[in-house]
Amino acid sequence: PRAKATTPVATSLPLKLEKGDRIALIGNTLFDRDRQFGYFESLIHQTNPSAQANIRTLAWAADEVDLQPRPDNFGDLDQHLTAQKADVIFAAFGFNESFAGVEAIPDFKKRLQKFLRHTKSQAYNGESGPRLVLVSPVANENVEGVKAADLNNPQLAAYTKAMEEVADAENVGFVDVFSATQYAMSDPKTDLTFNGAHMLDEGYSVFGKTLLEKAFGEELAPEVNERIRATVVEKNEQFFYRYRPLNTFYYTGGRNKSYG
Repeated sequence: PRAKATTPVATSLPLKLEKGDRIALIGNTLFDRDRQFGYFESLIHQTNPSAQANIRTLAWAADEVDLQPRPDNFGDLDQHLTAQKADVIFAAFGFNESFAGVEAIPDFKKRLQKFLRHTKSQAYNGESGPRLVLVSPVANENVEGVKAADLNNPQLAAYTKAMEEVADAENVGFVDVFSATQYAMSDPKTDLTFNGAHMLDEGYSVFGKTLLEKAFGEELAPEVNERIRATVVEKNEQFFYRYRPLNTFYYTGGRNKSYG
């Protein structure tokens, strides 16, 4: 099924959840790998227990705002958001797009605007448009053999600024996680990624706390309850097997796997 068109709703931060809200995490590898760590989702449950939120990860590695290839007969993002009856959407984009360089930012802003205007005007839950929060890329860090921060952070900062401008113009929420992760990565004793770009457990801890604080107005995110996080990660694993088709390759941080 596909959602019917509806009047968009403006999304302002801090976000306030309603009981039974269904939250979808979409976008690129940032959220795709996040399901394996579960910090952000666990913190939502810890700080909003009365919402009893239903959270599903629909992100797909390498997705861009208007380039989201899928296997035949799998269905596109709109169809899966409709199937999940999404009330709230967190959308992480901008990293892959940034490799086109700062000269491509005007075109990126047009692409992003089109994506936001479409997404916020679909009644995925059958009644109203979703509350939509746009999430910036995280920073890159220099690692042995690759000066990823030096190579990529200037353009990532520029794309983050462009995303904020478009989000403001389109009345959707925006969270800058680039600045906080860049600061955390500036500590030479910190190792937040395994390749300069894709984060390890500690990196996702920083990401999850930052996103919770900025999206929900928490002054200081609590420490993650590890029992909740273990349950979240297990749930995400089971949903992954249900959501992804057989014979689909996916990146797991060092090796490719295939099921089926």
